[in-house]
Amino acid sequence: MRALLLTALLWFVFAVIVFAMLLRMLPNSLDGKRYVPLIVAIMSSIHPFSSRPSKQGLWNKSLDSIAQLQHYDNDLNNVHVENGTIEISGLEASQRPLQIADDTIDKATREVKTVKAVKTPHIAQIADAPKTAETYCEKLDSMVHSLNSIVQVLPSMLGTESHANDAPRNYLILAQTNAEARPFGGLTGSLGLATVQGGHVSLQPFVSDSEIQNADEPVVDLTAEERLLFTDKLGKDIRDVNFTPDFPRTGEIMSAMWNRQYGVAVDGVIAIDPLFLQNMLAVTGGVAMPDGSTLDGANTAQTLLHDVYARMAPQETDEYFAVAAQAAFDHIMRNAGNLKSYVKALSTSVEQGHVVVWSAHEDERNLIADSAISGKLITEGAKPQVGVYISDETESKMDWYLHREVTTEFQKVARNGANQYTVHIKLQNTMTAEEAASEAEYVTGGGNIVPKGQIKTALFIYAPANGRLVDWEFQNADDYKGVTLHNGLTVGVGDVTLQPGESYEITVHVQSAPDTDEPLTFRQTPLIEGR
Repeated sequence: MRALLLTALLWFVFAVIVFAMLLRMLPNSLDGKRYVPLIVAIMSSIHPFSSRPSKQGLWNKSLDSIAQLQHYDNDLNNVHVENGTIEISGLEASQRPLQIADDTIDKATREVKTVKAVKTPHIAQIADAPKTAETYCEKLDSMVHSLNSIVQVLPSMLGTESHANDAPRNYLILAQTNAEARPFGGLTGSLGLATVQGGHVSLQPFVSDSEIQNADEPVVDLTAEERLLFTDKLGKDIRDVNFTPDFPRTGEIMSAMWNRQYGVAVDGVIAIDPLFLQNMLAVTGGVAMPDGSTLDGANTAQTLLHDVYARMAPQETDEYFAVAAQAAFDHIMRNAGNLKSYVKALSTSVEQGHVVVWSAHEDERNLIADSAISGKLITEGAKPQVGVYISDETESKMDWYLHREVTTEFQKVARNGANQYTVHIKLQNTMTAEEAASEAEYVTGGGNIVPKGQIKTALFIYAPANGRLVDWEFQNADDYKGVTLHNGLTVGVGDVTLQPGESYEITVHVQSAPDTDEPLTFRQTPLIEGR
């Protein structure tokens, strides 16, 4: 029976690989109308187990998923983004099919992950098939789940279709700068209010973080754990609201701060960063800035995360960032370009952590809670996740030069039955000594905290819920500062300082909850890709 199940799974693997290969061949992501019939025909003709009900269910997973995505593809043709209005007529009709596809692909991905590699040295391709399928399944699962979460909440958030007569919605846009890292992105650079009704988005002028007054006391009640880990600044200083890696908490705090300053209760908070803008501008085309420069799909990250700090005085950057964030976001809302490429860029930004959403409405929060777009810390033992988050302590813009690599690997089953994993972290200060001597003080921090060219970073390593940190090895043992708790999760805290050109490695072993066989997932502070 196990051999038969494995064989059936391998055929499902083949179906996924064929589907994924076809997707990569398409010029605009999914094109179900042209390729679904071909996939179905090919796979049906070669599937050898059509008469065996015990395998038919597994086989049907791939075909069912593709068929449901076909519905979504058809409905996507009715979506338009132009001149500040998002027309999504018919999108509600795709909610059910996309939910089915999401559930089916998620279940299939978990089943594929349970299959161990087949040790058949004479048929290497089959031996490697489960791992190949796992890779494709994970990518497809993540993409479809992100899209599904967005589609489920868009009509109500945008006031379209059955919500056309709802009251206008106000959303706070939080533009972050990853050059000064925070666990969930970067320092708050500028903020703007978007009002939405009937799909039309109107954007008010963005303001810099310096215009939001610090509170004398936290604007929300902070827990003892939050005070210990992140200090009172989490609830008092607009620049530090994303000290926490739990974005729903950031959204709640940000909403309270905005209401305190302007007397406006917002319906949600949307956090973006220059990598999000760059991903989207690659599709919509570049946007002209008042100084005559252009932000586009190739230079936005470098311009906003480094070049501006290097050439402008600190007081000038505040105004520039407010103008840049508003101009780029407004341009993205008015020029969708190729819609499928637009959606793909949005989905990629969600997966990479460059855009996250918090809703003040509980029903909408629940709909996106399990998606990457929510930025929610996972606190359920049945969904093991390890987190690696950083926060700048140089008080500079040096994180443009901080390269980070994190890998996770299954190690063994512990005596208590829990799965144990190895987490390897590599940090590198890519600035050279020559660059440190010539770089602008606004970038380096001017030696106020550490000598010019050095990067000082706080590190937070979150164990899976109901699991634990087993052990840890820092390159310098004194850099490990101890263990604490946050939202019921065990957190290891470190503090690392890197010289120009220096690399630093950390190895941590973590265990998931003993009562779950679900594979480990991983989340980290968003990277600065393509630097």
